[in-house]
Amino acid sequence: MRPAALALSALLAVAGAFADPPQVGKAGLFGHSGSTYTWLRFEVVNPGLSPVDFDVRLGESYRQFSLVRLRDQRLEAGERRSYQIPVPAFSGAGPVSILVQSRGEVSTEWANLSREVHFLQIAPVKSWATEQEMIDFATGRTSAGRYSRYSSGPSHDVAQVDPVDGLPDNWLCYLPFQETFILESSWNRLEAAERNALLDWVAAGGRLVVYGSTQLRQEGYLLGGIVRQPANPLASPGDHRAPTGLPVELFRGARTGPLFTDFPFLSRGYAARSGGLLLSTLFLIVAGPVNYIYWRRRNRIRMLMVSVPILSLAFCLLIGVFFIASQGFARKGGSFSLTLMDETADHGLTFSRHAMLSGLYPLGGFGFDPKTCFYPLQETGGDSYSFDYSRGHRLESGLFKPSVNFHYFTAVPFRSREHLVYNAAEGSITNGYELGLEKLLLRDGGRYLWADRVPSGGTVRLTELSPGVEMGWPAPFTGRVLSEPELRYWNHFGNLWRPMIDGSAGPAFMARLAGSPRGLEQGASIRSGAQCNVIMGLLETGTP
Repeated sequence: MRPAALALSALLAVAGAFADPPQVGKAGLFGHSGSTYTWLRFEVVNPGLSPVDFDVRLGESYRQFSLVRLRDQRLEAGERRSYQIPVPAFSGAGPVSILVQSRGEVSTEWANLSREVHFLQIAPVKSWATEQEMIDFATGRTSAGRYSRYSSGPSHDVAQVDPVDGLPDNWLCYLPFQETFILESSWNRLEAAERNALLDWVAAGGRLVVYGSTQLRQEGYLLGGIVRQPANPLASPGDHRAPTGLPVELFRGARTGPLFTDFPFLSRGYAARSGGLLLSTLFLIVAGPVNYIYWRRRNRIRMLMVSVPILSLAFCLLIGVFFIASQGFARKGGSFSLTLMDETADHGLTFSRHAMLSGLYPLGGFGFDPKTCFYPLQETGGDSYSFDYSRGHRLESGLFKPSVNFHYFTAVPFRSREHLVYNAAEGSITNGYELGLEKLLLRDGGRYLWADRVPSGGTVRLTELSPGVEMGWPAPFTGRVLSEPELRYWNHFGNLWRPMIDGSAGPAFMARLAGSPRGLEQGASIRSGAQCNVIMGLLETGTP
């Protein structure tokens, strides 16, 4: 190597060793005390002259443990990066510490949830509402007094962000908000990932108001809706009084009561307990009378002092291996899912409830897609837990307790062009889904049509149910297909599907899936688990 190149390499090495650590700033936390997730925004800057590798840890200060980790992050020299993180808020929201660690040095910033915000306005700073306009909006709502008791003023009902600073590409960040307002010019300039995140949130029950439009128009979008209007919604507080009913609202009422206890796939315990009792009984017989008789007959009774400890160790090892094999790696439980499909918008949402029982913590934890809403039903209290967001969305530790039923929800919005093709003239249905359908019910006006099985890619002729059959959606299906425990649990899901199905005059369908639907994320495979997977949706009008 030439001397000049060698000197340059040495200079760069020395500069890298003494490079400034990355700095964190511009932190903000949006949400409220009842949020499923809170939206954390912060920025990391590399002020040095060389690339820097670092890790990010997020934690709640009063519990002093890490909630979320982002490992193996890298910034080039002078690079600035904005992070939009959905932070789990299972046990309430408090101040979040942001620690950026590199080469043993730590930069810390705090983000405090000081505002109880249920509404979000996305617009350039010059178009932001004034403090007085936000006060007028909050006080014009029936719930305004509730906010003024917990914050410094009713204006804290609304958060305002500038899209220039970047918006999330993950719908989970929008879960704290019951409505989002966005200026139409800002909506038109959103990146595709930012727009899709908002649409996923709308599909899961959110309400998006695009204002500054030249006309007034409402668009249904799966469980939510989009409203286009000329006026800024902050000027009409009376139109924004009640939550829109996001599916995640079910989470908060599911920790106790029927929604918790009626789950049909709870594991009552391990069948292997009888095996453990059998091994213990066998030890008592072998180490006791059998061992005594054996050495007495050989006239070596003193060998009991050796044989009893050896047999004890051997049976302890045998029982330990037996319990690990039968309980530690055996995951029992099951999943109950409802997939809602709006074929008119090519959008779907899978809402799942899971229960899992295992003697050991799953190897590798519970892994989910980064855009999967995960919510445990057990009270977390002061328990520590840690998520790794570096690659996906992984619960590394905490929340789950061995040998105790672990209850949790997941919700996943998705896009799909899979369709059912209904031929009304021929009375047939073609299954354009990847999975087969079992026991399909189709409602077309006042008619109810039935099929026992529709294989993937197959076409079957529908049978019209006679007027004597109990009518009223979805009684003909649930009464025939779901078991009694499944039916009891199904009855809790009415608020989830009714806004979409009951509000439509077009053809609707309901079927039991012959397999696991897209979006059914258990996090860890339940090897001996049972499932009930129901799909329900609206058929695209105008199909042949």
